Amino acid sequence: MGSITKYIGQRLRLVVNEDKSRVSTSSDGVTLLRFHLRRDGDGEIRIGLSDRAQRKVDKRIRELTPRNLGGTFSGCLKRVQTYINGWFSYFRLATTGYVFKNLDSHIRRRLRQILACQRKRPRYLYRHLLRLGVSEKQAAKACYDLRSPWARSANWALHKAYGNA
Repeated sequence: MGSITKYIGQRLRLVVNEDKSRVSTSSDGVTLLRFHLRRDGDGEIRIGLSDRAQRKVDKRIRELTPRNLGGTFSGCLKRVQTYINGWFSYFRLATTGYVFKNLDSHIRRRLRQILACQRKRPRYLYRHLLRLGVSEKQAAKACYDLRSPWARSANWALHKAYGNA
């Protein structure tokens, strides 16, 4: 650590933050620039997100998709898309694909929650789902169940009405 600090300080003329810097002999459990490097069972290095990066993107998605959306849905969708495009551009080096799949499904569920909340009353949501091709039984189950909007957003009827496309 001393020789590396000396080299970076004298030769490169950079300041090393002693609190954040450390020297590790193994590649397991190293976090660098919000990436988490670890070795899998085959001995290959896998690049994933650090816990801090995961918490930050989850928090930002909650901020961009509030339950009581004050603006239009298309405006919300545009803000989420802008943020996710930048986020993905930075973290595209990650080799753990489940991170992106989980984030995608979480965002879609948050958006379905907003759409369900915009129909203020259950009967309005019921009529809307019928117009979108959901059966009467499934629409009734989705609308008149007295659960939270978050739980309602995971219902099969809303998945059918608001598919991935």
